Amino acid sequence: NLPTLYKNQTYKTIIIYSAAIVESLLHYKLKSLIESGRVRESKIFKKEFKYDELSKVILNDELGVDLPIVLCKKADIEKHLKDNTQFHDMIIAGKRCRLLTPTLFKYCNEIKDLRNNIHMASMMEVDDKYTKVKVNNIYRKVKKVIDRIESY
Repeated sequence: NLPTLYKNQTYKTIIIYSAAIVESLLHYKLKSLIESGRVRESKIFKKEFKYDELSKVILNDELGVDLPIVLCKKADIEKHLKDNTQFHDMIIAGKRCRLLTPTLFKYCNEIKDLRNNIHMASMMEVDDKYTKVKVNNIYRKVKKVIDRIESY
């Protein structure tokens, strides 16, 4: 019986908290799997690269513009699960270690995207497209993800 504005704000809040719960549980479970030795971080997180500059030469072209030529060495960086690891990266890691099935992987991405769209849409327009049906759908998906995390 709430006015539409309050309903929409309530639905958006429920979606944001639901996504936070899934993100937190996924982080907790991945951390537990890594600490117990059931999963190796090197297998679930993609390596990153950094480039160390070895030397740099500045050349002038015919127009007098400086053209830097840089000699670099490419170095691998091991990626680790951290407190600030992105939800997106944890979802991918969850799929790589088979914590998330293809369906649950899709659900987690939908939850993440819906949460992110709430933040972006509120900057651009009046955001009133959230309904009880959408919230119930999110609840159903969150429940399936939670059940899997508990049973894995």
